[in-house]
Amino acid sequence: MIERIVAPPRWLAVALFGCGLIGAGWRIPTLPHMAPESIPIARPATDELPPTARNSPAPASVTRLADGRLAVAWLDNGDADSAAIWLAIQDGKNWHEIGRIASRESTAAAAFIHIQGVGHPMLWAEGSWLHLWYEAYPLSHSMGASIMHSISTDGGRTWNRTLRLESSPFGGLGSHLGQTPRPLADGGLLLPLAQDGSWLHLAATGQIIDKIRPPLMAAPVEAARP
Repeated sequence: MIERIVAPPRWLAVALFGCGLIGAGWRIPTLPHMAPESIPIARPATDELPPTARNSPAPASVTRLADGRLAVAWLDNGDADSAAIWLAIQDGKNWHEIGRIASRESTAAAAFIHIQGVGHPMLWAEGSWLHLWYEAYPLSHSMGASIMHSISTDGGRTWNRTLRLESSPFGGLGSHLGQTPRPLADGGLLLPLAQDGSWLHLAATGQIIDKIRPPLMAAPVEAARP
């Protein structure tokens, strides 16, 4: 005897499909809670930066260290093979160059990948840790970038743990950094990506927790520092 299979009513199938969408919606990543207090972002005038930082082909990135001093990272030599990222620390009113902190050669050696150039540094201080994110170009500038992350625990004199962030399904290739990161109350960070408005939700130590693509985000909370 052949068993007859009775198809469920169409309304039941639609209802089940709708329940599935609702269940999936509960799993869509949401933005982590931001700190309720205003979070200062250091932004000195361009003419207050070191001369070499003023002439950088890309915007310099400034952050304030735990002891109150300013640190600035900038790109030198632009698209050239010798392009590198430099760091300087402001001691009172004077800037003191720490030196080159990332280059094509150092990035290739740390990540074991071929690199044609580096660019777009983003500096951020969290307690005694100084984070540096920057773009590395395995193929060319037009083919997209991989986002690199380095950490310094001695005020920028030495850097280690240089890793490539897995910000896309293709080993991170194709990502570009946005402009201003957003610190979180738990010490983590939202790192902006330029290409689609996404944000990388990072732990305080820099590891990726999630990738978030919110439909709308408010402007970063900023306040002038004395």
